[in-house]
Amino acid sequence: MDIDCECRIDLDDPCANSDLINYEVDPLVKNMIDARQQPNTMAYSSAMSKSFKLETIKDGWGDINQDRYSIKINSLPPGYTSFQLFNDIRMNFSNLVVGGDIAYVTDVNLEPYSSQDDIMWNSNNPIGAAMDFDTIFDTSTVICVDYNAEKMYWIFATVTSYDHQGHFVAGVRQFGLEANASGGYSFYIRAADRLGGVLDYVANGLSGDEEVLFTQAADKTWKNLMEEAESFIQSLGGDVDEFDETKTYGNRHNYNEDDCLN
Repeated sequence: MDIDCECRIDLDDPCANSDLINYEVDPLVKNMIDARQQPNTMAYSSAMSKSFKLETIKDGWGDINQDRYSIKINSLPPGYTSFQLFNDIRMNFSNLVVGGDIAYVTDVNLEPYSSQDDIMWNSNNPIGAAMDFDTIFDTSTVICVDYNAEKMYWIFATVTSYDHQGHFVAGVRQFGLEANASGGYSFYIRAADRLGGVLDYVANGLSGDEEVLFTQAADKTWKNLMEEAESFIQSLGGDVDEFDETKTYGNRHNYNEDDCLN
């Protein structure tokens, strides 16, 4: 880990986030997801439909994206333990997700998929909670498939939902707090994902080298999240280094499912 605690990945390494590339959702969590059902509004009957289907990296299209964003926390807010700060970030996460930089067009609201998911997300164990990233164009759903209080992280996996169809990327993203080499902590987010469907692949391709869905929709959202988290921790009295939004925190590489195996 770098002493300056930027903790960015090697952008030239196609296997930088290999653990996330190879991440497998626990079978018990898969069963939980598969068991979720809701009324089929398209049928004139009491038929039920599956609420969710996992969208894995293998289901995605095109290159694989890997990134890591991090802010350096020099000192915790007064009276806080590291877990208390981590938990406060999770509990306030909906307020920290604001979207990109184009007003209305890239604005994002993060909301629970249902009242049941709201209760689950705000519990001591959010595994199974489904969350919607709402924009003016569509809604993308994720499910918390992993949570570790001791190691202070959670993981969202993208899903196709009955109400909102597919996510524009397919894969997993981790959010966490960890000790860093300078004696403080770092709040980080990191991912391995690909474009979610053929329409996403075409739309991103039409932008050429700009890779608009990665560099505008996704990258701007995560950079703004880092800045919101920085302000949130400072509001509690913590000392945080300013996040540098001018730097590059992710890259795309050719995808082959046999690459980067553990």
